[in-house]
Amino acid sequence: MKKARLTALVLLTALLLSGILSACHSKSIVGTWVELDSKGNPEATYVFARNGKGSIKSEGDIPITGDMTWSTEGNVLSVSVTVCGQHETEEYYFDLQGNTLKLINISDSSDVMTLYKK
Repeated sequence: MKKARLTALVLLTALLLSGILSACHSKSIVGTWVELDSKGNPEATYVFARNGKGSIKSEGDIPITGDMTWSTEGNVLSVSVTVCGQHETEEYYFDLQGNTLKLINISDSSDVMTLYKK
C-alpha cells in the first residue's frame, strides 16, 4: 500500500512538472502586434487578448477598426474579423520567433505578414 502510494505520488509530481515546464516553453501570440509598411511606419495594429478576442486597427489615411476572434491549434492561427459590418475568416500558418510573428495565409501562400510585438 505504501509503495503504491509513493509510486502514485512520484507519477503525479512528474506529470505536474512536465505540465509546468511545457507551459513555460509554449509560445503565445497574446499581446499587441504591429505591422510595418516598407518605410518602417505602422500600417496596422493587432491586439490578441487571452480570451480569444481582439481588435485590428489600420493606420492609413482613413483609419479602420474592427473586432476579431482568434484561436490557435498547433502552428495554425484562425482569425475571424468584422470590419464595417463585413465578416471574414482566414487561417494562417504562424511562426513566432521572439518578438516577431510571421503569418502565412493558408489559402494564398503569397499573402505573408510580419508582425512585431509592441
